[in-house]
Amino acid sequence: MTPGNSGVNFGGFQVFGSFKKAKIKTRFGLLALRRVGMRDAAALNAIVNETPVSKFLNFPTPVPLSLTKKRIRESLASKSQEWIVAEFEGKAAGSIVLRREPGRSSHVANFGIAFSSASQGTGFAFILMNAVFAFLKKSKIRMLHANVVEDNSRARSFYRKLGFKDCGRIPLFYKRGGKYSDMVVVAKKIY
Repeated sequence: MTPGNSGVNFGGFQVFGSFKKAKIKTRFGLLALRRVGMRDAAALNAIVNETPVSKFLNFPTPVPLSLTKKRIRESLASKSQEWIVAEFEGKAAGSIVLRREPGRSSHVANFGIAFSSASQGTGFAFILMNAVFAFLKKSKIRMLHANVVEDNSRARSFYRKLGFKDCGRIPLFYKRGGKYSDMVVVAKKIY
């Protein structure tokens, strides 16, 4: 598997290389990892609108399909963003959006990840993240970080297993049902 090539300097900004397609054998069958395309819009939109996923998002739901299509178009046009889909049996099971920081922080990227309820527990997200680590290393990323809602215990446990460390907390960042939760910043060095 060759998850990507090195980052390229683009007008003074460091940009991602292109993620290379990969097929990985899992106990459930083949999992394809590839760049997002417009054909993924409906499946990805359905995933972010699933209650177990949407309750941890920091934007209003339901997310309209038109907005998901807009975000895919923006990602495909961006030099500092890469959206990677994990496809199983011809349909997006989940995805990760990587955003490279600008300027003197161009060695840092942040991400957002979402997988369907049906694919949780399959190991697909773990496989995707390991491919992403290899891609980021080739793109000269040295630090990867994300924000996770404090009470999202499943995500926080997942990130710990991947080597992420809690490195900060933003109090009262997230409000759901009249209750406030902290946002925890998690980060991992990419070697």
